[in-house]
Amino acid sequence: MDDLNKNLKTYVMYLGLAYLTYTFIGLVNTFFLKPGIYNVETFIDTVDRFRIAQAMDLIMYCVVIAASWASYLVARVVNKEIALLAFLFRFGEGLLGCVAGMVVLMPLILLKADAAWPAFDTDQLRALAVMFMRLGSAMWNILFVLMGIGALIFLYLFYVSKYFPKWLIFWGLFTYGSMIIFGLTKIVVSNPPEQMKLLMYPGALFELVFGCWLLVKGLSKSPLEKMN
Repeated sequence: MDDLNKNLKTYVMYLGLAYLTYTFIGLVNTFFLKPGIYNVETFIDTVDRFRIAQAMDLIMYCVVIAASWASYLVARVVNKEIALLAFLFRFGEGLLGCVAGMVVLMPLILLKADAAWPAFDTDQLRALAVMFMRLGSAMWNILFVLMGIGALIFLYLFYVSKYFPKWLIFWGLFTYGSMIIFGLTKIVVSNPPEQMKLLMYPGALFELVFGCWLLVKGLSKSPLEKMN
């Protein structure tokens, strides 16, 4: 049991680092790199920033996959089957994020300055580039739903285990529940209100706080205490 507690502490540390890493990357991308890069009229001028932003997205979702595995290793002590289900949803989030990144990279091919596309004129190439950008954005709506479901299941297991304080778990439940609503609304409603984006900010703050809690505080209760 001592080995189990030791390993669990290591997994929790990895999970905390992963949470902080992918949240930090996402915030830097959203507020500093991505603004203005999806305008095809000025694409050539912002292409370097566009490349960096997509590379950051790829790194972020690779870290999400690592965080999913670390979450599974922590939660499987409570219920292995349910933890595996949660992992599959969050792994799907990371995988779909990588695929969305691949789709969004298409404008690099279509709008390359020296590209030769005799079958298309400039306006048609720009229209295709916009289509791929919007497709990548639409895939994020599905991604939010997968992320929310997987995270809610993990949080349920953390609640049952009493690994973390209730206020932190309830904050997380609100956060990921909001992400599911946000993703589904973007799919179902043609023109959802812009204010819905505000649902994302408490989520980013939660993930930063949760990541810090994992690194600084760790688990409130060990598996040995739980079994006893």
